Amino acid sequence: MAARGAAGRRRVEKWLGPVVAMALLVPMGLVVWRADADRWCWDVPPEVAALADDPAAATAYLDPGPVSGESTGAVAALLAPGHWVTCDGPAGPDLLGAILVAATTGQTLAEQDGPAVPHTPAMASVAHETVVVLAAEPEAQRPPFVPGGGARSAIPPGLEPYLGLMLAAYLTDLSHRTQLAELGDVLLEEHPVRTLPDPETGEARVLFATAGELVTETDPDSGEALEYWTDPLRDLTTAVASHPEGYAVLYDAHLAYAARCLDLLTVDEDGKLTSGTRAAALPNPTDPFAEITGGVAGLSVLRDALAEEGVISDGAAFDAAVREHSRGVHLATAEPPGEPSVLAGDLARRAPAGPAGDAAFLDGRAQLLMMLEDWAGGRGLPEQEWVPLRAALASSYHWSHRFAFWS
Repeated sequence: MAARGAAGRRRVEKWLGPVVAMALLVPMGLVVWRADADRWCWDVPPEVAALADDPAAATAYLDPGPVSGESTGAVAALLAPGHWVTCDGPAGPDLLGAILVAATTGQTLAEQDGPAVPHTPAMASVAHETVVVLAAEPEAQRPPFVPGGGARSAIPPGLEPYLGLMLAAYLTDLSHRTQLAELGDVLLEEHPVRTLPDPETGEARVLFATAGELVTETDPDSGEALEYWTDPLRDLTTAVASHPEGYAVLYDAHLAYAARCLDLLTVDEDGKLTSGTRAAALPNPTDPFAEITGGVAGLSVLRDALAEEGVISDGAAFDAAVREHSRGVHLATAEPPGEPSVLAGDLARRAPAGPAGDAAFLDGRAQLLMMLEDWAGGRGLPEQEWVPLRAALASSYHWSHRFAFWS
C-alpha cells in the first residue's frame, strides 16, 4: 500500500509539477494534494492499516484512557475528514470502520460471527470516545481540508454499518443507559469516568447518562452563560439508523435482545411474569415488557422521524434495503437458559430463527407479538394466560413508542 502510494505521488508531481502537487506530513500519514482542491487522498501508513487485523494493537493505539478529561485525541485524529478518502487499499470508511470494530470489540470483522470477548475498560473507552467524537457538531470545513482535521468530524458515508456493529456490541448500554443515581459521587468528580464494570458479567460498560448531559459554556462575544443538553449516544444512533444497513444491524440487535429477555421469563403460579433464573424480580415490575419493547419501539420512532425530515427520501426503498441486510427474525428458547448472564457482544450475535421475510418484518410491534406468541406456545401456556400477556406487551410497546429517548 505504501509503495503504490509513493509511486502515485511521483506521478502526480511529474504531471502537475511540484508547485501544485505536494504532500503534507501529518501524525496519521500523508494527505496528498492535487491541482483540484477536491482531489486529495490519505496515504495510509502501513502500521495504521494493520490495526484492522490486530484488535489488541488497535485498542492500545486508540485508547483514550479511563477518564474523560484526559483524552489522547487518537480517535479524533483517526476520524479526521482528511482520512475519509484513501490513496490506495480499502476505502476510507471501510478501513476506519474495520479499525474501530477491532478496537472496540476485540475482534476483527471476520471474527464478528464467533463468540464475543469480554469488553476491557480500554475497549469500552474507545467506544465511548468514538461516540462523543462522531456525535459532535462538525467544524466548518472549506477545501482544502486541514490535514489531521481537528477534534471534531462528521460521519463519512459508508461508516454507519461499522458503527452499528460497534453499538450492537454494547447493546446493554443502548438498553440500560446509566441512571445518574447509580453512580453516586463519581459524577461529582471534575472528570467523570468513561466506563463502569457490568454488575453481572464484570465486563466494561460504556458510561452514558440516561438523559444526556447538561453542558455549560460562555458565549465568547457576549460573555453570557449558555446551558444546553447534549446526548451523543442518541445523536450517533440517529446517524447510524439513517443508513439502511446500519438500521438493519441495530434492529437485528434489539430483536435479539428482546428474544433474550423472553428467554428469562416464566409465569408463576399466580400468573405473574418473573425471571426464571434470577432470584430478583424483573427490573421494572410495573411493566415487565418495557425491557423487551424499548429498543425496537425506539428505532421505529427514529425511522418515522428520519422519513418525515426527508433524511430517508424513499421509505419503501429504505425498508427493502433493511430487509436485505437483516439477519432475520428471532424467537425465544423453549426453556429458560441455565446461565442468565451473557456478554453484551453475544446478545447481538444471537442466531436468527429464520429469514427477514416480507414487509411486516419491519413492523416492530407485530414482530414482538409474534415472538411472544411463539414463546407462549413453547412454554405450554394456556390461552387464558398468554392472551393477557399479549395485551400487556402491546400496551408496553405503545408507551415505549411514545417515550422513546430520541423523540
